[in-house]
Amino acid sequence: MDKHKAKHDPNYLNINSYAVNVAVYYANALLHYTSYTKIVAIGVTGYKDEFGTLQTKIGVYNVSKEYFGIGQKVAEYSDLSFLKESNFDVFVDKVNNLELSIDEAER
Repeated sequence: MDKHKAKHDPNYLNINSYAVNVAVYYANALLHYTSYTKIVAIGVTGYKDEFGTLQTKIGVYNVSKEYFGIGQKVAEYSDLSFLKESNFDVFVDKVNNLELSIDEAER
């Protein structure tokens, strides 16, 4: 995976994908080597844009033995506030209600 474009500019799309892919990879390792059957994988990366403002990218995936370790996107998030105590039950309900479609399983 190329983390840089021409002139050594960062390739942010690949960097974000890399963070998520690594999180899902380690979640699968935990599924394989522990008794856990469901894991939430969170990949976070960031960069400063041309104005010096920090831009973050967050990927949140459910990884479970039930669905063969396939990373299943939970939702779009712009920050980690979904992990706050006041939001956590809603987040857990969202994860627990995910289902893998036939198309996703076949891919």
